[in-house]
Amino acid sequence: MFDICIIQFFIKKIKVTKELIFSLLLLLIAHTVYAEKIAFGSCASSGEGQIWNSVRSENPDLFLLLGDVVYLHKESLGNSDKITEQLKANYNLTTPAGQLIDQIRTFAIWDDHDYGPNNAGSEFKAADATRESYKKFWKNNPSPITSLSKSLSFNYEQELYSLFVLDGRTYRTKSKIKDSQLFGKEQIDWLFGSLKRVPTNKLIIIASGTTFLLESKGKESFVRYKQEHKQFLDNLLSLKRPVVLLSGDRHFAQILQYPNSQIYEAISSPLTAPVAGKHKQFKGKYSTGFLAEHNFGILEIDKEREKLIVKVKILNSKAETKFESLVQ
Repeated sequence: MFDICIIQFFIKKIKVTKELIFSLLLLLIAHTVYAEKIAFGSCASSGEGQIWNSVRSENPDLFLLLGDVVYLHKESLGNSDKITEQLKANYNLTTPAGQLIDQIRTFAIWDDHDYGPNNAGSEFKAADATRESYKKFWKNNPSPITSLSKSLSFNYEQELYSLFVLDGRTYRTKSKIKDSQLFGKEQIDWLFGSLKRVPTNKLIIIASGTTFLLESKGKESFVRYKQEHKQFLDNLLSLKRPVVLLSGDRHFAQILQYPNSQIYEAISSPLTAPVAGKHKQFKGKYSTGFLAEHNFGILEIDKEREKLIVKVKILNSKAETKFESLVQ
């Protein structure tokens, strides 16, 4: 009888322990913090330099090269072999840049200097040679959207975010003509059709080589394409949720927030190309920081108790954080 009582006692204790363990596991799951880190930058005239090692030291889950990943020589334009040679010179395994992309998942999108002549768009007739080289060299890129003819745009899905990388060259016209376009109706329709299907528990990230919110006279900017830009912003605002825009091109870094919204843009440039000389800072309460030196950006996405905590920051070539902003 005594032995039976002892057995019953331990059975009860084991049952309690299992229930306790199960409860603790549920509590642990509820408090688990998931995290993603995306590094980004643009304008790389060289694969050498300390900054590539600094990016790698941040141990990002993904590195985005947002245009001007190489500066094509005039004699390379229209010649896929020479374009590939230049890409290999920047990103072979003997360079810090090559070692970075060998160890960290890297995606790339073109801007003007790695597409064709300065400020080139749809009028550039030899773009197919660049397109061929780009697809072969950046073979780890997600597959381009098949419904978008010749575009290099792509979508990448992770647990915490949906990333949409836009091609700012294939459809681009001059900004001053009638019905001017940067991304084009075909690409804009694809983007916003896709955004409507993004679950509310994921962060929307849209990236391109051209700046989205920056107002700058005489320089490339989406703002100069007034009708398309208005449509783009109206659609983003209608989502009524946080959106992070990532861009480069301008040879300085800045973080902007569109007035009275949850739309933020982080501009990061240059990685190794010359820093901007004369420039005007976008001022106002919706601007965070300004840096005119070699830099890269970090986007951190954490999830705790079903809530996303998003932070974007700009770092210099020594991996020192110069300024940051919470997306809220």
